Amino acid sequence: MDFKKYFKNNFKTLILILIWVILGSAFAAMIPYLSKLVLDNYQSFELKDVLLYIGAYIGSILLFLLFEYLKKIYYNRFECNYYREIKEDIFKAILRRDHYLNNQASEGELVNVMENDCEDLYYSYIRCLLDFLVSIASFIVYVIYLFFIDVYLTPFVLIACLVSLAIPKLVGHKLSKLRKEKSEAQANFIDGVNVLVDARELYDGANYQIFKALFEKDNRYVEQKRNELFDYESFGEIFSGFSLYFINIVVFVSGLLLYYYGKLEISSVVVMLSFIDLVAIPMRDIVYEIITLKSAKDIKGKVASYFGSEAKASIQGFKDKLEVRNLSHNFGEFNLKDINLNIEKGKKYAFIGENGSGKSTSLKLIARELLTEEDCLYLDGEPYDNTYDLSYYSSNPKIFKGSLYDNVTLFDLYKYDEELIASLGLNELLDKEIDNYGENISFGQKARLNIARALLSGKEILFMDEIFANIDQESEKELTTLLLNRDITLVLITHNREAEYLKQFDHIYEFKDGSLIS
Repeated sequence: MDFKKYFKNNFKTLILILIWVILGSAFAAMIPYLSKLVLDNYQSFELKDVLLYIGAYIGSILLFLLFEYLKKIYYNRFECNYYREIKEDIFKAILRRDHYLNNQASEGELVNVMENDCEDLYYSYIRCLLDFLVSIASFIVYVIYLFFIDVYLTPFVLIACLVSLAIPKLVGHKLSKLRKEKSEAQANFIDGVNVLVDARELYDGANYQIFKALFEKDNRYVEQKRNELFDYESFGEIFSGFSLYFINIVVFVSGLLLYYYGKLEISSVVVMLSFIDLVAIPMRDIVYEIITLKSAKDIKGKVASYFGSEAKASIQGFKDKLEVRNLSHNFGEFNLKDINLNIEKGKKYAFIGENGSGKSTSLKLIARELLTEEDCLYLDGEPYDNTYDLSYYSSNPKIFKGSLYDNVTLFDLYKYDEELIASLGLNELLDKEIDNYGENISFGQKARLNIARALLSGKEILFMDEIFANIDQESEKELTTLLLNRDITLVLITHNREAEYLKQFDHIYEFKDGSLIS
């Protein structure tokens, strides 16, 4: 991922910032330069000269403030454009990533990358690189003025500036490490808070201390990491600030020596000392910005990891069967061992087994919701590496704020079917505004909505993982019959072991202890 694209996308704004900086720096430098001219020429002043210098002095200050204001305005525009663009880019990348990659990340990580990591990237790289360009522009303007003030002293200033550039190498690596640790702590904190908030139905007077302690543990850890980073950033700022005083020392010592040997007027020494802060401050900023840019490696890598892994297209032209050959998977102490099965087009399959038997893990691997360890999926005899076929549906339907139509068609992506909606008993939701997560509809309505969306998607294979977990048995039978009568290929995980129910399927696959036993 080339983050410089955000400079290219805002090239006009960037150029205007540099223009305002150059003009502002020119008028800021004019103020001490006018002081030198006054000291050099005051003995021959007439009233018109006095008025001219007064006007030039006040005018320089006002123009400096004007261009400083314009610089800040365009800085703000650049920042707003960056946040809008990168958040949209990251969310698009998440949408198009392989499913198993998104499933490997927690919700906290995904939220954190769009909030805190984008901000860290901005201040440690994007804004820092912009500030670096601004500091270089200011430094060049001030050095040009230095030659007008005194040509003998200017080389000493430039040598001192070059020496101070060695500072960034001393603190950049540790700063990068601390930024990464803070980012990881923030992601864990967001994840932990999500879990605690989801558990709010458990809150009561007896256990609040437990939840409070869990929150405080995560909160104190993230604040500890934030404090460690801020402390070291402060150290880096002081360390880079040493460059400013180093340049002042060089000018003071060399100026007095040049004056002593008759190479310099004392007025030039005085003006140079008052002017040198204008040169030293951008030099100090350049040193700090180099330190910060060097420390941005880890955060750049973390954000970049969400790009460049675009998933492949959905199944097209499923003709015969999907074969699973020697599917194995290790997850902690659980081992899935040598699963072999076929899923033929148009047929209906049930996966059964006790909790922890491997049926859900197998289904997620076949649907590519989890990453298989080697090629073991074949579609019509060819290796199958599809990770973008949104055909996997779980017992936790994804419900969005909006109408029933919005939800079942995914906001007009799928073609609406009034007859299907009626057959699923969803007409009662036609005029209802549904809340996020479906908090104002029943579990049964969520399950029916989930099935409607799956059938309207037009996917040729539907993988359904315990989608009836939260509804009554009669509704399960009704909805199963509806699914079995559709012209689709269906793989359904169920806990219903009734013979009458299971005989509706073309084949039953039974799992036990990570193995397929029938």
